[in-house]
Amino acid sequence: MVDFTPDDSRRIQNIAHSVIRAYPHHSITFDDLYQEGVIGFLEAKNRYDVKKNDYFWGFAFIRVKGSMIDYVRKTFRRVKHEQYNNKDNLISEHTQFSELNHDYQLNAENLITNFIDGVNKLTHLEQRLVYEYFINKIPIYKLAKTYKIKRKRVSMLISSTVSHIKEHLGELS
Repeated sequence: MVDFTPDDSRRIQNIAHSVIRAYPHHSITFDDLYQEGVIGFLEAKNRYDVKKNDYFWGFAFIRVKGSMIDYVRKTFRRVKHEQYNNKDNLISEHTQFSELNHDYQLNAENLITNFIDGVNKLTHLEQRLVYEYFINKIPIYKLAKTYKIKRKRVSMLISSTVSHIKEHLGELS
């Protein structure tokens, strides 16, 4: 039986939080990462050799974090594959969406044109922030630093911009 102390649990939790911060745009949960970290910890306990490594957590840290990152990559590949390579799934989702919203649908060309009109009504700063945040996946704190404005202001601009675009599209339906 492998000893698992509260200190070990705390270290694994800290590593899981750091991995979540490193991959903010991936839909991973803390519990999943923690579980993968425990598995990595148990593997490290089994492979640890006192003769080769003098400090256990120096050895275990690499195993625990590595197992978490492997999980993130594996999950991301699976999700990406399901989203982009499964055309039947996309078609069925579109069909379900169409059936639910048949009264409110605009054709695709109209929707895109109206969306572009809504975006063109935004200020240059709002356009840049939305582009950087949603397309380039730049976090709010980096946008605030780049544009020399407060994080709260960046967040407010992004949410109000999205609301304006939604309102613009809503007026047209």
